[in-house]
Amino acid sequence: MRAIFASLLVVSYVGCTEVKVPGAWQLELVSRDWDGEARGRSTALFHALSGDGRVVSFTVVRNGSGTNPADLENVFLHSLESHSTRLVTLRTPDAAATADPGINWVALSYDGSRLLFSSASSFVPGLVNADSNTQFYSFASDAIEAVTVRNGALGNGTSEYGLALSDDGATAVFPSLARNLTNDEPPVGPVRLIISDANGLRLLVSSSGQLPDGTSFDPDVAADGRRFTFVSLAQNLHTAHNGLPPGCTVWAASPPVDDLRKIYFLDGRTGNPEIRLLSGSPDGSHLGSRNCAHAESFTPRISADGNFVVFLSEAVDLASDGTVGSTSTLNLYQYSVETSDTRLLASNAGPLDLDVSGDGRYVVFGASMESGMSQVFSIDTHRSMDDPSRLRLVSANSQGTPANEDCALPHISNDGRVITFASSATNLADGAGGAGDVFDIFASRLLPIE
Repeated sequence: MRAIFASLLVVSYVGCTEVKVPGAWQLELVSRDWDGEARGRSTALFHALSGDGRVVSFTVVRNGSGTNPADLENVFLHSLESHSTRLVTLRTPDAAATADPGINWVALSYDGSRLLFSSASSFVPGLVNADSNTQFYSFASDAIEAVTVRNGALGNGTSEYGLALSDDGATAVFPSLARNLTNDEPPVGPVRLIISDANGLRLLVSSSGQLPDGTSFDPDVAADGRRFTFVSLAQNLHTAHNGLPPGCTVWAASPPVDDLRKIYFLDGRTGNPEIRLLSGSPDGSHLGSRNCAHAESFTPRISADGNFVVFLSEAVDLASDGTVGSTSTLNLYQYSVETSDTRLLASNAGPLDLDVSGDGRYVVFGASMESGMSQVFSIDTHRSMDDPSRLRLVSANSQGTPANEDCALPHISNDGRVITFASSATNLADGAGGAGDVFDIFASRLLPIE
């Protein structure tokens, strides 16, 4: 696991050593076994936080031999109110012997009563998976149902790179290779996003009704289940943006535009869905640049109210006010759906995921300090860039000491008062971390600055 983070942490967050940490924090080690003991030799990394900040879902893989169900990757639900943990899935060695290594992506409804996850193992009686399939868990009924089922058959080629769930748990969005889930899916083509709601399963399409001609993934959905953001390599979801950025005489060849990861916003509240390209320049002349090279963008997240999208990008020129980002690392942007303005929130951010509060005010993201250790930070977007209280270090213990190992994958509640993250640190709680870079899930209860 350390090697994975070493390959990602190629950025530095200048000045983060000066961040002041509030004293009144409540930090909890979430990823304990259902008997309340720290897991010791397990690894928890992928997780989700309910919008109300009361429930955390996480996946755990034991570093064992794989001959015991306890050594396999499973999904858990943890209550931050009762501090109790429920085992949701129980994979067996037979169920693990598939093409998919386990359970990674999870998402929760606002109240934590509905859980969405993907797995190559089917936990639905009578259904056998050959690929990764998306499944629902209901806390009230303690039952699992398959989402990627149509006419009694599972999807025949699903993908699991990111999935999302609306606050009411009624709308799910996930990438899929399956060709048997919808009526309008051609027999071949790239990974496309599928929306599951009260109307059944349907493909995400452009405003003109075209199917995306490139792979789409890493979706997120607003509380209303009708506004979405996602990453796509497609070329037919927007008008051509072939103009050169100021000062450039020729585009760099790498990456080619057809392999460019771009950020989109889809507004499905009307009969004719509207799609916007967010990772293009404000005047629409080009796709955004990094030293005259085509710039890639990543990790879009939409606020619950549907009014803001935050994302990471190599592009330096996306801000509507002309603010220039970093040319050598990732930049953190916030897009306003209402005004179509884009703000630069931070330069030198890290590619370690991010999240946004329900009203778009607070943004959490991973970045590395000057030492190279990755930490989790929170930004109050209502405060000016020169306000020292705008930026907070989240990944610290009750004494304000930063985590002594890598931290990443933050999530934030709708009100901004609870933040969760994954870390291999040993100084955040008793029993945390361990040999072999064991990752745990932590929850910090914060009082936002007013």
